[in-house]
Amino acid sequence: MTKISPTLAFVAVIFGFAAGVSAQNTPPPRLPAWEISGSIGVFMMDSDRITEEEHTAGTDRFTGDDWLAVAYGLGVGHYWTPHLKVDAGFAHRSLHDTIDFESGRPPGLSTAFKPILVVTGKTVDLTTVVAGATYQFRENAFFHPYVSAGVRMGWLREHRFRDQSDGTTPYPHTVMALDERTNQLLARPVVAGGAKWYLDQFVFLRPEAALALRPGRLLDMTFGVSVGRDF
Repeated sequence: MTKISPTLAFVAVIFGFAAGVSAQNTPPPRLPAWEISGSIGVFMMDSDRITEEEHTAGTDRFTGDDWLAVAYGLGVGHYWTPHLKVDAGFAHRSLHDTIDFESGRPPGLSTAFKPILVVTGKTVDLTTVVAGATYQFRENAFFHPYVSAGVRMGWLREHRFRDQSDGTTPYPHTVMALDERTNQLLARPVVAGGAKWYLDQFVFLRPEAALALRPGRLLDMTFGVSVGRDF
């Protein structure tokens, strides 16, 4: 039977006691207070939803196609707790070229004649800022599902243009040239969901789907991915 030296036993006890004290005095891992990220994604909007905002009495207008664009942005977040975070972000969508079709009647034409179809070119540009809150599920894990809700303010810029044209069908008429720029400020509630996937202790990927809503129907949606860092 192997005997244990009293000296070795004493040394083992001392090292064990020191390890226990060290473990008790080691501070817990520091939770991140902030995060910053950059994102890229695909933005989709029903263009009829845009023109509906502009309709005036007696105007019948619709847009030729929907808006599909690249969206890119920056975001920052602050953790109040390991699960609750407040967010703010900026995003821009690539320019969209489309066509408006309008039913119109040239000035001076009798109301007995039916309106003619007027085609107008249009370029649309949208920049947004969003503020909201995020609830993050799970704790001390490399994969965190989450849900978010907030308000998005959008600055929608449009340029509508056409050359003057003359026609004889179904009656002689002239469509006047147009070069018009308008700006709109749109406020929308937005909800989002996704997952924060850590690549190491600080760096993460975050796939996300976001929906901007208005009463009764979907307005637009964005599917994207962010790369960011906690600090």
